Amino acid sequence: ASGATAAAHAATSVLAPAEAALERSRGAAALVRVEACARATADDQRVKDVRALRLRMPPGVEWRAGDALEVYPEPPPGTAEELLRRCGVPADGAVRIQANDADGCGVSAKSPRDAVCVRALELVSAFLDIAGATPSRACLAALAESCADESERARLAHFASREGADDLQLYARSDDRTLMEVLDDFPSASPQLAAMLEHAPRLRPRPMSVANAFDPGTARPGEGALLELIVAPAEWQTPRGRARVGLCTRYLRRLQAGAQARVRLRAGDMRPPADPRAPLVLVGPGTGVAPLRAMLLERAAARRAGVPVGRVALFVGCRHKGLDDLYAAEWEALSRDGDISLLAWAYSRDEPDADAQGARAEGAETAPARPMGGTPAPKYVQHALRAHASEVRALAAEGAHFYVVGAAERMPDDVQAALDAVVGKGFVARAQAEGRYHVEAWS
Repeated sequence: ASGATAAAHAATSVLAPAEAALERSRGAAALVRVEACARATADDQRVKDVRALRLRMPPGVEWRAGDALEVYPEPPPGTAEELLRRCGVPADGAVRIQANDADGCGVSAKSPRDAVCVRALELVSAFLDIAGATPSRACLAALAESCADESERARLAHFASREGADDLQLYARSDDRTLMEVLDDFPSASPQLAAMLEHAPRLRPRPMSVANAFDPGTARPGEGALLELIVAPAEWQTPRGRARVGLCTRYLRRLQAGAQARVRLRAGDMRPPADPRAPLVLVGPGTGVAPLRAMLLERAAARRAGVPVGRVALFVGCRHKGLDDLYAAEWEALSRDGDISLLAWAYSRDEPDADAQGARAEGAETAPARPMGGTPAPKYVQHALRAHASEVRALAAEGAHFYVVGAAERMPDDVQAALDAVVGKGFVARAQAEGRYHVEAWS
């Protein structure tokens, strides 16, 4: 940060407004114990490595269906230490964070000279995304200034310039190159820690839908209740064909029972209807089922407590039966208990049976429900909705609330098209206007 110096054993940083905001938000985060972090899908290359987490929350912390938990990932082991080595600052060195009057950052200090001291390793690990995000041109310019090798300095300065935008796109952005990878490519760069605190990418928490209802029965003396997450991996190929794995995905794969994770609970926007007697139509392929599970468990607990509740139809999807059908046994149990009145699966990579194909070819509107047994007819959740058209129409006529959760590719639009075809043209628009149609999608 401007006006700061990094010495061998200490550094001082002047917080910019963005830094101060991040510092305040981190103050609301808490360290929680990981009770379990295990693969929820079969160890099979045909399906994704989805992780199921159970976290022991602090005493007094409660949540509702639809809430999210923000998880702060940590860099891979050794990367923060390597950045500090390049900056000439020991990992256990003291870093003094100080705000001044000019920043107007609103830090709650009686004097602009008031400051906090943290270990350098903790600061870098908690606030900088050095192994996931691509550095900005300003960050590359700071690296260029620190290069001892003239050719490296010139190349980085070119990337940081407007004239070098196309080359920067090819070198870094089209390959999602991280700050640490850039440092590997430019070994003579020895940036000041203060410059990295100012210009390096900020570490942002990853919001994840809470997958269970708050249950005080899971609390222990002096400890809070268990919170559950179900998390799909972030894996992709860059435009240049390079395989990438997200920072948080790598972090979760390293987590083991007994470890601590930094998290923050956040109120969600998607809530169940205020009247528990309202029917629900829940559509959640893959890990999109997480907030829907929380709703189902809340409603099941209410029913056991004697509260009248409406019917629930659950449409879930995965690739292969028996490999990545998340919570399959639980859905079966809830169906037997009457908490789910209609359970419909869609298996995108399993072959439909010949009878189901023939029924659709003849224009059959519905197919027999196959909650757990038999070969599934539908391929995607929108096909399952069409296969159960009469049940969906009946629930819509009863004033059901519809919740659609999952990846923001084609699924939300395909589900909308299916419902408009099944219930009637313009149904989704009317349901949205009435506050009965809810979508939560991510890219």
